[in-house]
Amino acid sequence: MMTTTKLSKQTARTGAALLLALVASCALAACDRNASQSRNARPPKSDFERSLDTIRTGQHVRIYVIRRADGQPLRPEDRQYLRDIKPMKTGMWVVTEDATTALAGAGFEFEPELLADLAKRFTVEDYTNK
Repeated sequence: MMTTTKLSKQTARTGAALLLALVASCALAACDRNASQSRNARPPKSDFERSLDTIRTGQHVRIYVIRRADGQPLRPEDRQYLRDIKPMKTGMWVVTEDATTALAGAGFEFEPELLADLAKRFTVEDYTNK
């Protein structure tokens, strides 16, 4: 037969073990939740990526990325040149916030002559399948 003192010590040990298990499980659950949140957190998209997404939503046949060869922002005369030279079937133009890149969504491939004209002043990349 157990005495009251032995019973209280055993109850205290059981209670302490249960409390320790409860604290440990809560801590592990919190760690797992924070880990899953950090795995799901994506870095914010750059201005270029957001602009490219805007063009992609237009379901264009071709996507062209146009930048100045020197990497500087497009000047007003560059923008005017693009407005003047652009083919009529170019469905959408987007310029990044930093004005370094113009993206064109087109319903057709640019003619080789147009690409040659653009290449005299800019770098032109075909981003259709990128």
